Amino acid sequence: MRSAMKWAFFALTAHCLSVLAYTVPPGSPGFYHGNSSASVTFDAHSLFWMTSVYMCLAARFTPGAAPSGKPIWRDIFQKMKAGTPISVYHHWGVSEGKQGNLDFDYYRSQTDVYEVAKEVGLLVIARPGYPDGPVIAVQSENEFMESTPSDPGRSEYMQLIENTLRANGITKVPLTHNDKSPSGVFASGLGMVDLYNWDQYPNGFDCSNPSSWSGVSSNLNDLHQQIDPDVMWASAEFQGGSFDPWGGYGYDMCYDLLNEQFANVFYKNNYAAQVTLQSLYMTYGGTNWGNLAEPSVYTSYDYGAPIREDRTLTTKYSELKLQAYFLHASPDFLIAERFGNGTVGSGTAFSNNASIYTTALTSSTGVNFYVVRQTSNGITNSTDFTLQVNTTQGEVTIPQFGGQLTLDGRESKIIVSEYPFGSHTLIYSTAEVMTWTTLNATDFIILYALAGQSIEAVVSGGTGTPAISGCSSVNATTTNGTVVITGSPSGVCAISFGNATVLVADKVTATTFWAPRLPSSNATQYDQAPDVPAVLVAGPYLVRNATLSSDGSALLLTGDLNATTTLDVFAPESVTSVSWNGQGASLPSLKNVTWFCADSLPEIQDGFDDSNWIIANVTSTDRPYQPTGGKYILYADIYGFHQGNHIARGNFTGNATGVELSVQGGSNFGYSVFLNSAFLGSSQGTSSDMTNVTWTFNSTDVLSGENIVTVVFDQTGLEEDYGGDDSFKTPRGIRGYQLLGGGDFDVWKIQGNLGGEDYPDVVRGPLNEGGLFIERIGAHLPGFPTTNWSTSTNDSTCSPYVGLEAAGITAYRTTFDLDLPTNADVPVALQFERTPSSNYRSVIYINGWQFGRFSSNYGPQTVYPLPEGILNHQGSNELLFTIWSLDAAGAKIADVELVYTATIASGMEPIGLVDSPSYSDLRGHHNNTFYVSTTLVLDYEPEDSTARWDNIIFTTTDVFANNGNGWSDPVHFSFQGYDTSLQFVIDLETGKSLSGDPMTMWSGTGGIAPEGPHLYRRRDGYYLLIAEGTSSLYSMPSGTGLGHMVTMARAENISGPYTPCSYNPVLTNANTTEYLQTVGHADLLQDTSGNWWAVALATRNGTVNYPMGRETTLTPVVWDEGEFPVFNGGKPGHVHINMTGPLPPKKSPTVSPTSDPLLVYYRYPDFSRFTVSPDGHPNTLQILGSAENITGTEGVGTSTFIARRQDALEFSASVKMDFAPEVEGEEAGMTLFIQRNQHFDLGVVLLNNTYVNSSARLADGSALQKYIRLCTIDANATADGLEDAYSQSGLFPLPNNTGSLLLRVQAVNASTYSFSYTESSIARSVSAPYWTIVGYGAAREVSGGFTGTLVGMYATGNGRNSTAPAYFSDFVYEPVQGVY
Repeated sequence: MRSAMKWAFFALTAHCLSVLAYTVPPGSPGFYHGNSSASVTFDAHSLFWMTSVYMCLAARFTPGAAPSGKPIWRDIFQKMKAGTPISVYHHWGVSEGKQGNLDFDYYRSQTDVYEVAKEVGLLVIARPGYPDGPVIAVQSENEFMESTPSDPGRSEYMQLIENTLRANGITKVPLTHNDKSPSGVFASGLGMVDLYNWDQYPNGFDCSNPSSWSGVSSNLNDLHQQIDPDVMWASAEFQGGSFDPWGGYGYDMCYDLLNEQFANVFYKNNYAAQVTLQSLYMTYGGTNWGNLAEPSVYTSYDYGAPIREDRTLTTKYSELKLQAYFLHASPDFLIAERFGNGTVGSGTAFSNNASIYTTALTSSTGVNFYVVRQTSNGITNSTDFTLQVNTTQGEVTIPQFGGQLTLDGRESKIIVSEYPFGSHTLIYSTAEVMTWTTLNATDFIILYALAGQSIEAVVSGGTGTPAISGCSSVNATTTNGTVVITGSPSGVCAISFGNATVLVADKVTATTFWAPRLPSSNATQYDQAPDVPAVLVAGPYLVRNATLSSDGSALLLTGDLNATTTLDVFAPESVTSVSWNGQGASLPSLKNVTWFCADSLPEIQDGFDDSNWIIANVTSTDRPYQPTGGKYILYADIYGFHQGNHIARGNFTGNATGVELSVQGGSNFGYSVFLNSAFLGSSQGTSSDMTNVTWTFNSTDVLSGENIVTVVFDQTGLEEDYGGDDSFKTPRGIRGYQLLGGGDFDVWKIQGNLGGEDYPDVVRGPLNEGGLFIERIGAHLPGFPTTNWSTSTNDSTCSPYVGLEAAGITAYRTTFDLDLPTNADVPVALQFERTPSSNYRSVIYINGWQFGRFSSNYGPQTVYPLPEGILNHQGSNELLFTIWSLDAAGAKIADVELVYTATIASGMEPIGLVDSPSYSDLRGHHNNTFYVSTTLVLDYEPEDSTARWDNIIFTTTDVFANNGNGWSDPVHFSFQGYDTSLQFVIDLETGKSLSGDPMTMWSGTGGIAPEGPHLYRRRDGYYLLIAEGTSSLYSMPSGTGLGHMVTMARAENISGPYTPCSYNPVLTNANTTEYLQTVGHADLLQDTSGNWWAVALATRNGTVNYPMGRETTLTPVVWDEGEFPVFNGGKPGHVHINMTGPLPPKKSPTVSPTSDPLLVYYRYPDFSRFTVSPDGHPNTLQILGSAENITGTEGVGTSTFIARRQDALEFSASVKMDFAPEVEGEEAGMTLFIQRNQHFDLGVVLLNNTYVNSSARLADGSALQKYIRLCTIDANATADGLEDAYSQSGLFPLPNNTGSLLLRVQAVNASTYSFSYTESSIARSVSAPYWTIVGYGAAREVSGGFTGTLVGMYATGNGRNSTAPAYFSDFVYEPVQGVY
């Protein structure tokens, strides 16, 4: 408390002295401490969070590099907690796979990141920004440069960014910039930011020689004074590791280059220069999964960081923890000013050894800090020295009681004097301070040094004889009210005297100490100051969290253990018990699994169909990188393919002799080229990202007709644009080409990832998949059927350990189960053995996620972590990888196995499998094709005959093509049942099953006719949903009547066994009085906001009248992880006529540009008989009647009939008709139709008077007469033996010269239709007397069955094709609103 009071005074003094020199950037609200009420401010020394001074040691983190999401982020954040805050990056490419389409769901959710950070207690530096939450600063740009005469506009652009951020609400925290070196860019002038930052990588990136170090920057303080001494010194990006390129030396060597010694020396040099914001790049790098990487790096982005790619902790992490604890425990350090620096013979020499360099700082409160290091990083041996320090008793040379201080080779220390801890003062110590806290009125402080080094510490306020426990290598005596501690640390020693305890530890032991803060009403979750209640815990690998029970008697610790250890806990005296959490693991061998394999380069086979590929016919581009040759531009990006592999096929005829190719793909890219099926060769980029090769054809491989050159590419990512020279626009693919020997290519086609920018997998995102054949067909996805693949059980060559014997690509797929302990953190990886002489590459997929790109010849990566959440630690996993041999001799994998990189008994939360889509979810619409499966019921076959069911599939690439009639002819496939779901694979030419014979997965709960299955893959397995029934009422078929219901079961494996839901049926209206009945045939879906819904079929008033048949309902669903879904809040759920739920934002439907999607035909139409706006009849539909009338013959023929569905219980529909029949029997009009033997027809017909009742004839004597006629074709009246006197036919004569008529059909109530007409000259809106009622119809006569009624227009010759067309216009359908 004493130091805090003094600091408050000093802050005010500093403000008064220096604030006038600080300039607030234009447009900024200002964040200088003392002049701003913002939560985050700063002054010349440091940040302030609320009113507290804050040492900002930030850890760089990219959420997208850990796509398992919140549980994994929470684990990493808990490990970063000792330093705080975090610096968050976001890869924009994963959120905008297509320009203008933004997606911040799943691992892309910035909100989720900030919520987890807030929960853990981490402040955030956002890169880019976020307006609220734990964010303390927003970085406007990164390493961006100011305007120059040769490169104008940059500063203006920077100012525009800042203006835009502020205009969009970023006004509560300062805007920053990261200068690529401390040179003052945007510290002033146009584009000036609130808080200037800089970056530095002093040790470079040469991981090949990790023992070779650069010197520390000795001019950082001078640069601070030059740029702006009135603004705290902040490094937004300081070296925390190094990248490693393809063909590099591996991240273990990068870690050695930037190890804990580097962190010890270089970071303390920063602190000596009064850097009080230091953000490390990297603290956790993660994985460049999918195609996140840019060309200079490979899949791993471990970066040699303190937290490795598999989330394990390193000794560098421990060094950072020691520094962070010290800086958070030392607020005086943040206000200290330098008062000297140098060595013997240069500057101020505080030591007696010319090899020691010292920087001395002191605070206004009298606390002194001496940062000591060797004068050269080339000194790798230990150096002894003494040091002069200031105390309240004057200058003292330490140690005073024998021995010397020692720095090990490449070591730095911060020595303190007059250092307060609680009510005590550490007069000086040659050991470093880790942290301190006060427990039960006793002040605890932890001191440490390397084992074997001598230490000496003097503490004021000592009384009595000190008690020493835990070791014999340290002594303590009391002299004149002080305690003198000497010796050499080994393990941990506790020296207790009065109300103080000094813990002296060797450095390795000190790293096992943790000081988690306890929740306190007097502090936020972000506070790390020493006066925040805390406990000290020694021994574990990690302490994640500490809380007290409500009565304070139990200390609840969560954390991790990597070995058997003893926990030493220093806690409040109220604590009488401590709880902890702990187990081991085994992995299956991939040599013992069943492998499935298939060719993944069918593009080189004769007859390969590329008709759906994109034709590459662009001939010009505005890019600065122009093609080097060829008529067409073949850059993959131009055609929407931006990542991963892609393939180009060029067709030519003639006697060409070769092809010249310039190909560009990034560092270490590769490609193979084939002529027809003959391998020409491969090329790989190493030092260059582009190769120019001439490929000579063998004349025997050139065909007399069409020839195809196929090029398959493996790019290594898009370039960054560090220099602002548009390098990110560098092409990927064929940069130029020339066919040799005469002639040219007739056409080029390109294919990349499925859908290009319109990728189907919105969960894994735009960068997950490439364009290999197995990726396009979805073979990498969970649930892909491998029935037609070869298998290692009957083909010994079907194994990655055998490989392929020629150039090409083969995919290998297998499944394996894991049962790893739930209370352990067991990072699992896939480990390959390289064969450097073999040129092959592999793409690695686990459960549909791409988590590796292996290069056998270049390397260096051989271990590919498979993060939990992507990998199922407690269930089944599906692994696929390719072998692409770029050599004619083929390739094989020397060895590949699953390994675990650590086994840690852990208190981290359970990590379930990320809920990501399966094969069936993503390839129902596959290769830009839509698929519909249905069953044609052959009524003439007996109900118990399997021949009754004809199962068929239709496909289309555009549901609205050809006015909605662009669907394929049906493909018939054999299945002795009905209502199939696309969970299988068939040959779309023959209908032959490629998934093997059908198997019974589940027979339901015992209801009638289990049918309509849908299968869903979730983290815990497979969920099966079906429809079944309990009764058959009225005319509804078995199972789908009033007893219709939805039931579910689940299984760990797709083949079962399936366990039914305990509250089946999950959805039904059976045995209820609900208006909606016969509820069933459901399916589950998620909206764009992630909410679950069910669509299900239902009928209205299902006992008698339901002319609209089975309609679709939308029901809200809650589907929690590990549970069955709950429909509309009930068990079982019920469907109501009115329901509420979290509807997503409305979007305009996609409609055909040329026709109304509400209009339908009955059976396949003869389009030649329908004409829109024929000559002389604009804005009309001409129908020329067919010989077939609406009733037709059984299952044969096509009527000329077009209609829309009845979708309201009450409606009025009318149409204007011009019709002049010429031949007896010609007829046209309106119909109310449900099926061929159930319909009402209101039409004009030409009849022979001889056959018409005399009362209906006109007296003009004509042989042929026009009539208005209502026909009732009534299956129900005869099928159920009932007579319906209400439904009736009607016949009224019309003058033969009658002109246009208005025909009308009305549903006047739930049970009755009326049919009427009037002359078109009378407005259709006039009252009833102007309409002539021809007759009425009962709704029950057009009810029943599956489908609902249609109302529309027809024409027929009733046995012969009509010669007189009917003209229809002004068709109006008006539902009565609010009537159910």
